[in-house]
Amino acid sequence: MILTQWLGRRRNQGMDTLTPTERSHRMSLVRGKDTGPEILVRRIVHSLGYRYRMHVHELPGCPDLVFPGRQCIILIHGCFWHQHKCKMGNRMPKSRINFWRTKLEANKRRDAKQRRSLRSLGWRILTIWECQLSPRKVEKLGERLIEFLGLRPHRASSSSGHLHRMARSGSGVDPKSGNQRHHHTSIHG
Repeated sequence: MILTQWLGRRRNQGMDTLTPTERSHRMSLVRGKDTGPEILVRRIVHSLGYRYRMHVHELPGCPDLVFPGRQCIILIHGCFWHQHKCKMGNRMPKSRINFWRTKLEANKRRDAKQRRSLRSLGWRILTIWECQLSPRKVEKLGERLIEFLGLRPHRASSSSGHLHRMARSGSGVDPKSGNQRHHHTSIHG
């Protein structure tokens, strides 16, 4: 009797198919910064000639990319974690539904509060979603970045083909900073 009640309760909550150790390991792989989407956006922004600061702790929410001279901030959000209204963001785990619903709704509330705080400080904000980073959408993203950040620095020399190649390959990029590795000896080139 007690076992069937427990099983019934577990069925209503959704069964986790992983052991607690496996679940812990899987969750430890989820990163808050230096994610694949973030590194790709940093590479694109850098290839366009813009320079930025990363994860500025003095600002609300520790934004991903900060452009102090332009009063601009770029947030790079994973669709699931920040509940984007796309196919990837509309998913809900099958186990521990109440836990996940509460957590993801809290993420959305925190994001909104941080955006309000940043705007009240005079920052302009662009949110880039994970689903907007597919190779076929990268050229459009480059155009959005230029429109958002304003005039490109004179050193920017990027073609749409270059952006498309960047989206597909990771070569020539420092994995920590996301900056393109250059082998130029001239400071003017």
